[in-house]
Amino acid sequence: MSRSRKNQNRRGGGVHPSGNYAKMRAVALDDMYYHLLRELALNRFKWHGLPPTVDERWMETCLLDYNLCLFFYDRRIGSFLATQAAYQGRLNLYNNPTEFSPVGVNYHYKVLSAANECVPIWDNRMRWSFNDILWMYARRLADIDKAYQVNLDGLKLPTFITADQRTKLTVENILQQQQDGQSFIIGYDSLDPSSMFQPWPNTTPYLLDKFVQQKTQVTNEALSYLGIQSSGTEKQERLIGAEVAQANEKTDMFRLAFLTARQEGARLINRMYNLDIWVEYADTQSSGVPNAIDNTQSSGNTTTAIDSTDSLGDGIGGVV
Repeated sequence: MSRSRKNQNRRGGGVHPSGNYAKMRAVALDDMYYHLLRELALNRFKWHGLPPTVDERWMETCLLDYNLCLFFYDRRIGSFLATQAAYQGRLNLYNNPTEFSPVGVNYHYKVLSAANECVPIWDNRMRWSFNDILWMYARRLADIDKAYQVNLDGLKLPTFITADQRTKLTVENILQQQQDGQSFIIGYDSLDPSSMFQPWPNTTPYLLDKFVQQKTQVTNEALSYLGIQSSGTEKQERLIGAEVAQANEKTDMFRLAFLTARQEGARLINRMYNLDIWVEYADTQSSGVPNAIDNTQSSGNTTTAIDSTDSLGDGIGGVV
């Protein structure tokens, strides 16, 4: 393939069938929507009282990607850290890991006991990564964009022009003047524009508005699963009060699923290390979901016996 053909395929202008621009654009759309949703997911929560050696951004990244972030004290460097982790040892009676191995970039530490050496923070009660769900919605949004573009291209059929060798140059000059924005174009009286310019038959249906509506619905659904309130473009007056309340209730339940898991981790950290860490939802426009835990009670034991660190070792779940 010639260099000019390769460049043409890369730019996407007049793509040759053997070019891969369409695949590159499809991948780019998937990545774009995934990163947009990921950015929203990583900015849902605000942590307070973290030690200066703990990176809040990395904590949320670990929770999103791996559903787990391990908080512990590294005695070698004398600092608190929060890193990725791998399960170690056996599971207790309640299917909780009893040991964790911290993992980080250019970092490795000993295996830690969940009973008294570290606190696992989970992203949700199911302890299941939400990353795959973000990818699914990213691909769905990208597919809608692709369908939108196909429909738009189908609506852009050109005008068919007929010209012989004698009038070809005249027609090209007319088109150039039209593209230059000239209000008046002077031609010979022998020219018959009605016979030269013929509209191309276009049977493509107009579906662009339907794709926009579908994209809004999919976006709102994805945001709802992330616990993010979104009214979309649908006018609120079209919705009855019960419908609005039901939509908000679903969003609030997903918000609580992520928030309570983090609050539980904060309570356990405060109890083990006598710290004052608390977390809240970053969106202040909550529809009534309790946001931050009361930090006056953050050091108290507000967890159940099953959720406490005592059950992670040889206590209630430590069946030998």
